[in-house]
Amino acid sequence: MSATGEERRDLGCRQLESQTPTGRSALHSATRRVPRLAKRWPKGDVAGMKWLGFGIGAMLVGVGALWMWLPRGERPALGPTLGRLADCPDSPNCACSEASEPARRVDALAYRGDPVEAQRRLRELLDADAELHRVAERPGYLRYEAITQIWRFVDDVEFLLEPAGSRIQLRSASRIGHSDLGANRRRLERIRRRWTAVPE
Repeated sequence: MSATGEERRDLGCRQLESQTPTGRSALHSATRRVPRLAKRWPKGDVAGMKWLGFGIGAMLVGVGALWMWLPRGERPALGPTLGRLADCPDSPNCACSEASEPARRVDALAYRGDPVEAQRRLRELLDADAELHRVAERPGYLRYEAITQIWRFVDDVEFLLEPAGSRIQLRSASRIGHSDLGANRRRLERIRRRWTAVPE
């Protein structure tokens, strides 16, 4: 007599259990853990869920407050003095084409022709950079603030065109902190690559 479909299925299940003895024990172990979890977090424990939500909300508010109150530093009084940009401070979070220390020095930008036209091209290039925000401009001088995306730290970035020459001096410095991990130098080098790619 041939076995029915129900009998064949039962037979297959018994064979599978006999071949994989750990499968049944794993299933029993998993079912034993469910009541433990239920005891830790009783079903319908509305008060516990409210406290959990309150804790998460308080944590998010704390992170937001920390982000809002992070020190960003006052805007320093910068600008050229006697035809030069300010030197870098003692802390290694600055890069400048006129730095007295070689480790912080970068090459100036080169331009040809009218300095007024060169400043216009430089301003358009910098204004298109989402990281930079122009805060001051006068003939031969541009000043920007670079705001980092996550922590919103502010760096001061300056550009000074030599009126009788063919160079643009540049400087980028962090307002707070000690080390910038090379961020200011990388910023100026990125601006240099974009500047050299702009047709004169």
